Amino acid sequence: MIACTQPRQIAATSVATRVAEEMRVELGTEVGYAIRFDECADPFRTRIKYLTDGIDFFLLLSFFFRCNFIPPFPPVSFSKFLSDDKQTYLSSHD
Repeated sequence: MIACTQPRQIAATSVATRVAEEMRVELGTEVGYAIRFDECADPFRTRIKYLTDGIDFFLLLSFFFRCNFIPPFPPVSFSKFLSDDKQTYLSSHD
């Protein structure tokens, strides 16, 4: 699956809708989206999924917690979500 992040919920839904129209597929089958409190995607058939930055960050953190892993540094796109204390904590645990 290809995940594309969008800064706002309306951007994720409208871009997913537009791409589904251009690919001539139904929204939620091969092209889907995930925003806060709403997801329109098939877990088995979706190939392109548009996400908000917050959902992408949540999925990344849940992956790290499931694997019991703390990354040595936060990914660049997620640094805006982390406070200075958390960035210091993550960078001090190499």
